[in-house]
Amino acid sequence: MKKQEKRLLTLLEILKDEKAASTKELSQHLKVTEMTVRRDLGILADKNQVRIIHGGAIYTAREQRNEYEYYFFFQEETRYKEHKARIGKKASSLIEESDTIIIDGGSTAECVARHIPKDVEITILCYSLNIANIVCRNNRWKKIVSGGYYNDDSLMFESPKGVELIKSMRASKAFISATGVNSTLGLTCKNISEVETKKAVIASSDTKILIVDSSKFGQVHIAHFADLDDFNIIITDGGIPQEYRDLINEREIELHIV
Repeated sequence: MKKQEKRLLTLLEILKDEKAASTKELSQHLKVTEMTVRRDLGILADKNQVRIIHGGAIYTAREQRNEYEYYFFFQEETRYKEHKARIGKKASSLIEESDTIIIDGGSTAECVARHIPKDVEITILCYSLNIANIVCRNNRWKKIVSGGYYNDDSLMFESPKGVELIKSMRASKAFISATGVNSTLGLTCKNISEVETKKAVIASSDTKILIVDSSKFGQVHIAHFADLDDFNIIITDGGIPQEYRDLINEREIELHIV
């Protein structure tokens, strides 16, 4: 068996066991350059055995593919419903009078919007239909909705002009969701089209608050948009793995478990 064939088999075994790994980790394990790893991953990607993502790859052979399907809001909305409600309630308690906030898309973000105190005077920027439907009912709040192409799966509006609008603003707090939180490969989502919007929100906000239920930890999806260190606060439920509790504390990120 040729050296490259052995490497390809080894790469597949690692990714099958770990579900995802960074190029650097794979390089160290195989004792080859990262360039060689990227070339080998390209071969596996052409065979639909792995999917290359920012900084690494995820295993996508047939038995794993269902874990990485596109995000459908109405399907996601029913999962971990009670956990998300508690996360949303805790997140909304951090909102103060005169804040300018940005609320990301997703079912957990919707829970944040639903729990904002009705009498507080704030400015809210959002870009998802479900969030806009909630916040636009309150006359005390100033609302800004960035528009664009409407994504039926995520309920988000996405466009270059919408991203530029977010970049032109400054928010005191941003509440951001993710579908994957991985210690090595960072924060990911399932729709590549969301990345520029999420990055703009992070760059335009003072306090960045990650709102995710515990099932998202250890997961990796196709579109990378941030790293753990980009966030000041993380709010999740009690199912968060101990290794992630330790990692977040080591990085001195404020952690709220509800």
